Amino acid sequence: MVEPGNAQVELSTDQSSEVLGEEVRFQRDALGCDVHPDLGKPWFRYGSALLKEIEESVTGEGVPGGPDSAEVAEEVILGSLDGPDESCERLEELEEDLEVAWEALETARRCLEQKEPSFLLAQCHLRIADLLCLQGHKSSAVEECKKALTYCQTDEEKAQAKSHLATLELLAEPNRDAVPEPEGLESSAFPDASGASTTGNSAEPMQVPVRKRKRVSGEEPEACTEH
Repeated sequence: MVEPGNAQVELSTDQSSEVLGEEVRFQRDALGCDVHPDLGKPWFRYGSALLKEIEESVTGEGVPGGPDSAEVAEEVILGSLDGPDESCERLEELEEDLEVAWEALETARRCLEQKEPSFLLAQCHLRIADLLCLQGHKSSAVEECKKALTYCQTDEEKAQAKSHLATLELLAEPNRDAVPEPEGLESSAFPDASGASTTGNSAEPMQVPVRKRKRVSGEEPEACTEH
């Protein structure tokens, strides 16, 4: 699907996200906040690289974001690939990593919205769509793609977003959007792009704990008061 911009450095995927995370940390410290127009691209590259790692770990191959990755993710969630214990462990790891990638991409979106609309903002929405699709929220993923289209200006940009949208619309056909929760596991509560939770009625911002992958920031993203 969407390539993570300039994140394709010649390193292993794990090293790539580590390097890009350090880049975000350095620029964030220089600016004194997490949400700033100049941080949009670094946050996007970091979040997209993290998501790419997740996609590749789910599919077991280097073709991220396609229908196969979403289908395999569903099988993991449904517990049909492995025994119950292994499936639950894989699901927990997947959700933990997705939370970190989600926060990075959402922070990128907030930063990019402080600048003039650009294709980078469109790409950010497309990558958020990929993440939602991977989690099983295909209808929400389609809506993210439609938002991305509004930021496309050239024919090439529109063609890329429309191709993305067409793929996700096929995946969001009836009876394919609902993903049953495995018994005994808590439901996911990722917020949608507007900040609302996909489950439950809480309007509180998502608290992302420190995961096995180090977060760039140990606190909620903080916006700069002055640019």
